Amino acid sequence: MPLYSWCTSPYSADIHRYYKSREEHLPRILFQSPQAGSRASLVDWMRTVAEKYRLSKLTIHLAVYIIDRFMDTHNIATQKLGMVAMVSLLIASKFEDNADKTPSISSMISILAEDDRNAVTVSQAVVLEMFMLHSLNWRLGWPTAATFAEYYTLFAVVNGDKDPINTPHRSLKIVVQSSYDTFLDKTLMCVDLVNAAPSKIAATCLLAARINNMVTPPWPESLVTVTWYSYERLCSIAHFLLSLDTYDFESGYSSSSPEARSMRESLEQDSSSTP
Repeated sequence: MPLYSWCTSPYSADIHRYYKSREEHLPRILFQSPQAGSRASLVDWMRTVAEKYRLSKLTIHLAVYIIDRFMDTHNIATQKLGMVAMVSLLIASKFEDNADKTPSISSMISILAEDDRNAVTVSQAVVLEMFMLHSLNWRLGWPTAATFAEYYTLFAVVNGDKDPINTPHRSLKIVVQSSYDTFLDKTLMCVDLVNAAPSKIAATCLLAARINNMVTPPWPESLVTVTWYSYERLCSIAHFLLSLDTYDFESGYSSSSPEARSMRESLEQDSSSTP
């Protein structure tokens, strides 16, 4: 996971505080899109394309946020959903990645599904890009879970941590960071987490990664200090993440599993309290 300079700067704690204040004002997704059932396939395609072009995690998380916002406020023709997903990635890449990493519109059109590809032109994509930016009021600087994960991954393993086979800290950190990336990626598909605070998603993914690799203690006081979240605030969501193999991604709507219900109760309590 590449690090932006703020993560290791002397002002990282202050910048983290700023992002925490920004996330309090994130517009909520109301789940009123008529095409909500297509979300899973669209996000899965976006993840595949991001991997193909080696786009950053910051880009894919911002792109998913953009498409969630746009779909929530527009009734999009089914044959145009692929173009919306494509343009969401383009906008996010221009904002988060270096210019030389942003794919061209024509190259992205070429990897759309055949039906979508035949319904999209470069000029239409450019027009849609401007329309989507206007719809978002040109505000793209919202923090996502990936924003906080860039920082939290530095603390994947801290002093005093150990696992059952006493893996050296450097090796254990690599393993936990890899698990962290995996859990973070899975959250993109979870409708239940769409309106969760990005910092809480990022912190919970770290807890899940540590539990998954049997790191003890699972959530030391130093991580409470870094993330502003206690173990109790994260544990129910972490267990939900650890149960994602049974999650119904395809529905586009919330899961009815016990883990999901417990997680939603935690998030509802969270909305009426402070970290």
